[in-house]
Amino acid sequence: MLQLHGDELLWEPKELLESSALRFKILENNEVGIVAAAPHAYADRSLGRIIGFEAIVIDKASGRMRLGNMGMPQDAPSRDGECHKL
Repeated sequence: MLQLHGDELLWEPKELLESSALRFKILENNEVGIVAAAPHAYADRSLGRIIGFEAIVIDKASGRMRLGNMGMPQDAPSRDGECHKL
């Protein structure tokens, strides 16, 4: 489920528990679509330094969305899906 809250986009993927919503900062929200990102930079004992971001884009006309990321040490595959009118 996607929800708009002020300048944040909250996403609760079906795979996550309800308390595990992902928070994205909305960078652009107009009649064409929404672009939002969630940056992160932290050190993990087993993985090392994790630096990057996740981005989500939504086409308001078609309802299509895409989630992807870029970071170090590696990128994850992007994900596509459909969303209902926001």
